Amino acid sequence: METTLQTQHSSNRQPSADVDSSVSVFRYDSNNVAAIQNARLQRKRAEEAARRHAEEMEAAARNLASEIGSKEQAVKELIALRSEYDALQSKYSSVNSSLKGLETSLKAKNDELAGVKREVEIAKKEVVDIRSDCETLRTSQSSSNNTLLIANNEKTRLMTQIKDLTSYMNFALATSIREMESLPSNTNNGLENCLPSRYNGSMVFIVNLKNGMLLDPRKDSGTTVQSWTYSEGFADQMLKLSKIDGSGVWVISCPLMNSKRFYFGSEGPSVELKTAPSLPGSQDYWFIGRDSSSSHKGSWVIKNVQFKTYIGPYDGTSEVGGRITSHIFNQTGNPQWAIIPITFA
Repeated sequence: METTLQTQHSSNRQPSADVDSSVSVFRYDSNNVAAIQNARLQRKRAEEAARRHAEEMEAAARNLASEIGSKEQAVKELIALRSEYDALQSKYSSVNSSLKGLETSLKAKNDELAGVKREVEIAKKEVVDIRSDCETLRTSQSSSNNTLLIANNEKTRLMTQIKDLTSYMNFALATSIREMESLPSNTNNGLENCLPSRYNGSMVFIVNLKNGMLLDPRKDSGTTVQSWTYSEGFADQMLKLSKIDGSGVWVISCPLMNSKRFYFGSEGPSVELKTAPSLPGSQDYWFIGRDSSSSHKGSWVIKNVQFKTYIGPYDGTSEVGGRITSHIFNQTGNPQWAIIPITFA
């Protein structure tokens, strides 16, 4: 810009150089002075105009530079704002993502809380039910205690009765043996069937004289007879003797087991003694009499009417739960029995 101004200034001064070079031909008069003054005025005006123009240009340049600086600053600020915006946008995205995560977590927690509340309600109901069950149990226990007390009293009463019955059985056994020893040998068709008629309808225990065990019909769900020791609580060991009208033979039955009868199912030895409600023929009929060859006074032998075999423990066993089988009566002592009356009809 200074070069331009200097050029203009030189151009404005050029006429003065021309004038100076023609002094020799210049006529110094008033017109020429006026022209010179006018030229000088014009030059001064031109210089003033150039100066003002230069100042304006410099001001414009300064303004432009200031504007450029302001724009650059604005651009920098804009870039900074953009960066800050991008950072805020990123932070917003992160916060938004975290917020969504928190919302998901909160929903899960709410669901979990709802589940806990349901479980609490269920637990409350269970507590109510348990309290009710406890109250029912207390009531039931009180009733059970009363029932148990009654049962214990009944047990004590029954044990007393059993004790009295045992004493009576011992007395009855001794009496029965004395009575049987005094019976004549020719009573009721001889020795084979000489049990007195007074036993008809009586309840008895039948005890083997060799092993001291009773006939017990509880084996194999009540279908087979076995050897067993006397037990106070086993009323099934009580048997009933019944005389068949007109024939003089006996039936041995189990009153507490639907009156099942003793029988042999076939002939020959080692046939198990069984029980059944009723049977055809005479396999459940018995002769109850004496063995003339036995040294056991007062003992009885029980002979099957149909198969002519005798009741006895298998091989004379004294095993609890041992078999009761048929015998040909060549095994001395095995088929010998004591019949102990409990009640007479």
